[in-house]
Amino acid sequence: MTFVGRIARVDISVVTIGRALGMDIVAEGVETEFEAVIMTKLGCTELQGYYFSKPVDADRMAELLSTFQPKCLSPSLMPVQLVAPHGSTG
Repeated sequence: MTFVGRIARVDISVVTIGRALGMDIVAEGVETEFEAVIMTKLGCTELQGYYFSKPVDADRMAELLSTFQPKCLSPSLMPVQLVAPHGSTG
């Protein structure tokens, strides 16, 4: 299934309600920078997935955390505007 297919199944109202309640929202399964940008634009506050790291063993976590460098999303992807499909109301 494509990212568009997966995102179409995301219930945006859950993100909206969670953010309205002051909750952090975690997007799991982020595999590309594009997905990271979209999920951030949708209101997700935390992202997790192969885009950031493949799964690691517990004994490697200390090493991973000591050398962790946050990924900075490409400025060229940031101006993404989410537009409802033609004919939909939101």
